[in-house]
Amino acid sequence: MHIRIIVASLAIAALFGGALKAQQGYTADDIPRIDVISPLSEYLARPEDEKIPFYPFQRCAGLFLGLKYHAGSTMTPEQLAATEQNTEMMRISAIILELNRAAQQRGHSIDDLPDEMIQTIPGQSAVRMQSFAFFYSERMQDNYLTDGTAFNEDRLISDDLTICQELAPTAAEIVDGFG
Repeated sequence: MHIRIIVASLAIAALFGGALKAQQGYTADDIPRIDVISPLSEYLARPEDEKIPFYPFQRCAGLFLGLKYHAGSTMTPEQLAATEQNTEMMRISAIILELNRAAQQRGHSIDDLPDEMIQTIPGQSAVRMQSFAFFYSERMQDNYLTDGTAFNEDRLISDDLTICQELAPTAAEIVDGFG
């Protein structure tokens, strides 16, 4: 039933495994950079009609991926596994929500979306998540060079991480409910 979406989503997983260039013709330099973002809490406080349902999940996927980029080599196997699991749950839920939004805008179900859209949306989502990952990773690196910690003193990162950890069960529900 949802096999087209699952296959597209799995193909996009390769983007997070270091195969960004091979899969999409992108290099790290091709990914749009984010210079400044507001705290995720400010975004979530907006009225519902001013929010995009998949945005927090894309951003959290980027945060977890950025954390892996910055500190993955120093994480315990358990920490690394949890970070990768959170990245995947957020990534997949963001794609499901974005596909659902596209379907609703067209008066369709996800199953009725054209194959081109099923293939395009996950790739576009992956690029946005990668932009967030680079933002957070670079910010963590700058913080580490400045004060010796990646994010303990950085309210944006620490508060966003708390929110993302709180969103993880919701992401799992979205993914579980999709199959």
